[in-house]
Amino acid sequence: MRRWFVLWALLTGLMLHGGDCYTVAKELHALQNSIVERSYEALRPGAWALYKDLNGNRVRAVFVGRERREGQTLYGIEISMGRGAPVQMWVRLVDKPVAYESHRLIFKTLEPWELYVPFQGGAMRIGHEALAAYMRMLGPELSTILTPAEIVVPPRCDRVPKVEHVTHTLPSGKKVEATKITDSVNGAYVLVSPEVPFGMVTVDARDGARQEMTDFGHGGGKVQIDAAMRKQAMPMPVTPGFPGGAPMPRSLP
Repeated sequence: MRRWFVLWALLTGLMLHGGDCYTVAKELHALQNSIVERSYEALRPGAWALYKDLNGNRVRAVFVGRERREGQTLYGIEISMGRGAPVQMWVRLVDKPVAYESHRLIFKTLEPWELYVPFQGGAMRIGHEALAAYMRMLGPELSTILTPAEIVVPPRCDRVPKVEHVTHTLPSGKKVEATKITDSVNGAYVLVSPEVPFGMVTVDARDGARQEMTDFGHGGGKVQIDAAMRKQAMPMPVTPGFPGGAPMPRSLP
């Protein structure tokens, strides 16, 4: 699960300003909001995406659906790696306003709210407080699409990424219109598109970490942790091994 959060790097924590810098910032802001709206909010249950890394490990993500709880809408994604146990993450949408002198941008972000993992034929739930502590631990490694990530104010303009619009062909043969965002210092890049579930197409960190989409669909995906299992899920027991009291289970990818 940590790898999923870190590799899901749509935007860096750097925000840009002034001349071309602010032009790039506005473009990336619009892109992030488009991905949240189209690749999360508008998804239908069963939408799916498949990824693989440099070692051939495969990751499968399936959109579970949306549920109203405690006056808010949560969106569920189930993630599994290879034959490993799945992790089901539920997020809520949070608007994050940021002011840059006379400009005001509102970022649509995703706040991980709870996790479910298989446990003894049922499921175990990791609540919001423990999960929020884990997210804070990741800190600067998070993308700005995730609520806890820092959006720098005042912004910096010393690392303007290169932004290109490309037509990308997946190994499955499907073509998507995507945006390639390349770091101007180390050449690391992400390829993202609101046309695909969850928005992520390719992440190449140039440090041996690479994950690329191989295929996707907007229906037909199946999940292993169903509504009945979530309803009967046991809370994660409080132990000293994890911030907030709960350790992350070893089955997490």
